[in-house]
This record gives sequence, structure tokens and C-alpha cells, in this order.
Amino acid sequence: MFTEELEMELVEYFKELDSMFYELTRSEFFRLAYDLAQKNTITHPLNWDKNRSAGNEWLKGFNHRYSEIVLKKPEQTTIARARGLICHKLTVFTTFYGTKW
Repeated sequence: MFTEELEMELVEYFKELDSMFYELTRSEFFRLAYDLAQKNTITHPLNWDKNRSAGNEWLKGFNHRYSEIVLKKPEQTTIARARGLICHKLTVFTTFYGTKW
């Protein structure tokens, strides 16, 4: 249904979010695919309009073509990990802007 270019945009967007430790849920990914189809006036199944999201059959085909995309149930970030991320971001910020805290 999508062109290879549009599917690659989805894959790259997914990878970019993953690199920032943001995991999409299945429903968010389905909605993203629906929005992409709407924006590009791509013919899609009628049940997509009813649910305002893509369906399981589309995801099966997409996963077959791009097996590196894995949708997981997001987990809460532990306090220790959150503190580590904050320290890392402050270090990057201060290195970039030359600010000392």
C-alpha cells in the first residue's frame, strides 16, 4: 500500500524515536501509519477510517518486510536510569554551550 520510500520514512522515524529511548506502542504506530496514509492520500482499507488507525494485517506485512522494527510495551524508567539520563544531558549541554554549573 505504501511506497518503499514512505515505509522507509516510517522505519527511520521509528529508529530515531528508539535512539531517544521513546518506544511507540502498537496503537501509536497504527495511528502513525493511518496519519501517513491520510496525509499522502493513499487508498487504505475502510476499517482504518472507522478506527482512525492501521490494522493488524498491515502490521504483519510491515514486520515481514522490516523485521528490525519491534513494538514493545513501554516500561517505566527507573529512578536510577532517569538520574543517569539527566546527568548525561547536563554534561552534553554544558560541553556544547561551555556553561559550568
